[in-house]
Amino acid sequence: AMIQLQQLWARASITTIISPEIKSHCDNSNKGFNWRVSNPENRFLVVGSYKLTENFNPQLLFFKEQHKSPQVGLNMSYVLSRSTLAYLEAAGGRQPDSWQSILPGSRKAIAWHNRVAFGATWSGESHQTLRIEGHYNGTADSRRASKELSLLSYYAATGRQSENRLSGRQTQDFMMSRRAVLAQLYWKDVFDQYDLNLLWQHELQQQKNTGFIELRRHIGPVDIAVQWQKAYEIKKHTINPEQIWQLSANYYF
Repeated sequence: AMIQLQQLWARASITTIISPEIKSHCDNSNKGFNWRVSNPENRFLVVGSYKLTENFNPQLLFFKEQHKSPQVGLNMSYVLSRSTLAYLEAAGGRQPDSWQSILPGSRKAIAWHNRVAFGATWSGESHQTLRIEGHYNGTADSRRASKELSLLSYYAATGRQSENRLSGRQTQDFMMSRRAVLAQLYWKDVFDQYDLNLLWQHELQQQKNTGFIELRRHIGPVDIAVQWQKAYEIKKHTINPEQIWQLSANYYF
């Protein structure tokens, strides 16, 4: 639940989004709205943009969440040619390291952290799109997180701590790299009614690779896709690569 207000001018705009805290009782029947999940606290977002030139329209963002420090952001994109677009997304603010949330009894060290994504996309005449990105996340540190993981393993071995079971989100936070590069190739109609999607990410801290390959077939209102994924999971205090094959079918009404 949120309220959105927007004001437009000839070359500028400003948008305000307010998401209030809604306290309500929710049972476990999975019926109706669960406001405690979607609106757990007051949140406030302001986005302003100004059109400097015909192909350069940067955005400034200000985000405030209840009981947390404000976060500021900047989005910029620039058309280099008919087929190439360069972009930059940056955000910063005082917040704890994301990976520390899984450590038992840890006190989160709050400091200013920056997060940046920059890259370019190229679109070809044969329906292919190539994307190259660089990532920096000041709240992540997979190398330091791995050291803490070894300590958890030692505590478990000596009986000082029970086995730590990590949720999917905690595993993601633990494995996030401070620096990474990403490449994606999406080719629509690479063959007749076939789409190809390749995604590869390389973590620069620990030299780990993740990604997936997907081949999708269009048959009228039905899409059939085969996907291979590679990721890393934390199981029994060790980080192991995991490969997943997935077959899916979608019907569009």
